[in-house]
Amino acid sequence: MNFKLPVTNKKRTMIIIAVIIFIIIFCLCIFFFSKNQTVTKKAENQTVVANQQSDDSKQEQDTATIKSDNNSSQNQESSNDSASKTKETNKDTQTQTSKKNSQTQSTSKSSQKTTTNKSSSTNQSSSSTHEHVWKDHKSKRWVSKMVTVTDYETQTIRGAKFYTYNGTNELGQPTYIANGPTYWFEDGFTQDDLKNIISEGMKNADENGLYNGVYYGNYQNVTKTEKVEVGSHQEDQGYYEEYIDYQYCSICGAKK
Repeated sequence: MNFKLPVTNKKRTMIIIAVIIFIIIFCLCIFFFSKNQTVTKKAENQTVVANQQSDDSKQEQDTATIKSDNNSSQNQESSNDSASKTKETNKDTQTQTSKKNSQTQSTSKSSQKTTTNKSSSTNQSSSSTHEHVWKDHKSKRWVSKMVTVTDYETQTIRGAKFYTYNGTNELGQPTYIANGPTYWFEDGFTQDDLKNIISEGMKNADENGLYNGVYYGNYQNVTKTEKVEVGSHQEDQGYYEEYIDYQYCSICGAKK
């Protein structure tokens, strides 16, 4: 039994179009393939013809060179015969001139040697004839001397100066002048030490308020400056000495 599948019109048209496209592509491939083969064959034929032409031109060049070589050899033989004759005559003249030139050169060389020997001998004699006058060339150098130097610093020191009795004034009252003993706050002396001195002077004061002629009821603030040692450092207190490093000739400049 034969069963036929139902085929629509759209499917038929699609199948027909696909078959036509396939046929066109197949024909184009065959066309391009055949065309490439013809092109390659033409190129091969052209190369063969060119090679043959080059071989023919080489053969013609070889025959032409052979002919030219034969002609040149014949010309050279004829020219060599004539040149040999002229060379023999030229040799005679050249030998005569060369002998004359060698004689003149030898005489000129001998004269040059004598002149150079004379000039060198005169130069040597002029340089060696004088007596050297030697003079001392002096220079200076540092002689080191390391010394320990004490470092000082200026400091201000405070003090207390007491008064002494200076008589009475017009009203009969006692007067005092600041020329009594002075106590400086240095070497460990402090403000407490000063207070103790004042208290002792006031306790032992007489009817005029004096103790050993000093009034300790008041004092004058004074200051002084002193250089105080604060350390030391090393210092090079050397000097420059003059010495002779070499001698030279005052005429030619030679050294020794």
